[in-house]
Amino acid sequence: MAIPVKNITRTTYIPKGSVEHIVSPAVAGKIRHISSIDLMGVSYLLPGYLVVRTPSYPFHVLLMVRRGVLHFRDHPSRGETRDFPADSMLFLPAGTWYLYSAEEPLELVWFHLCPNSSEWHFLENVKRFDDAAVDLECLRSLISVLYRESNATMKDESGLSWYGLRMIELLLRRILKRFAPEADHVKRVRTLFDSMEVSLEKQWTVSGMARQAGISPSALFAVSRTYFGVSPMARLHELRMNAAANLLRNTTYKLDAIASMVGLGCGFSLSRAFHKFHGISPRDYRNNCCRKNGRQHELMEDSRNVKKKTSS
Repeated sequence: MAIPVKNITRTTYIPKGSVEHIVSPAVAGKIRHISSIDLMGVSYLLPGYLVVRTPSYPFHVLLMVRRGVLHFRDHPSRGETRDFPADSMLFLPAGTWYLYSAEEPLELVWFHLCPNSSEWHFLENVKRFDDAAVDLECLRSLISVLYRESNATMKDESGLSWYGLRMIELLLRRILKRFAPEADHVKRVRTLFDSMEVSLEKQWTVSGMARQAGISPSALFAVSRTYFGVSPMARLHELRMNAAANLLRNTTYKLDAIASMVGLGCGFSLSRAFHKFHGISPRDYRNNCCRKNGRQHELMEDSRNVKKKTSS
């Protein structure tokens, strides 16, 4: 296959008539979720599709071919072209040259991963690799649900985003970890952080974290900083702020209740911490999310119903 490199004038060319279902972490206006995935999508592409990436591109890219054949070259102007048929998976690390294209209809499931996220620190030194696609249909279905929700206007069509994104992160981590085995002490800390995520109401301390992980506090701090990019307490705070944002988006709980659920004591403490972390007050965050989904009236009605049931 001959790719007309000298005629390339932009990094991406999507033929007219192609369809892309793209999911972004953005929720409302200028607000943005803290997510390890910058973009993801399912693309139905026509012949002529072309992407060129240079070392300045800041994201890891994971491609899964569902239908058609993807033509790949590890440098736009040299190297041999490899063909990846349906049910293939290709991981392309940030900071590298590559080009891929299609000469026939192509369906791709793809992810742009943030290298600085603690979810993907284990990929730091991983080179490009390819393999058979794993969990392709499951990931495709989850993206389709999230895409539909991002365009939802009714309450019963929304509220899944945080859980869907988290499920996708966990599936991708399981897939990619096969190509980057972790040392035992790193696995211990990752397991600890997973436990913290489902027990945010606990009053965690560094010594308690270290005891649960089975390592010393100094080793915990060193592993956390080296492999996850933050201290143990900073990771706990990040988990709490993300969980609080999820509860504000998808429930009518008051601030005091949310604060208790995420281990921050009272609504005042949560409000102060949330504003410092996300740059917006919890009330404004919830209102913006409601306006985006057309749900403000419905949330108010839900709140009234809860009050009626409580009083009765």
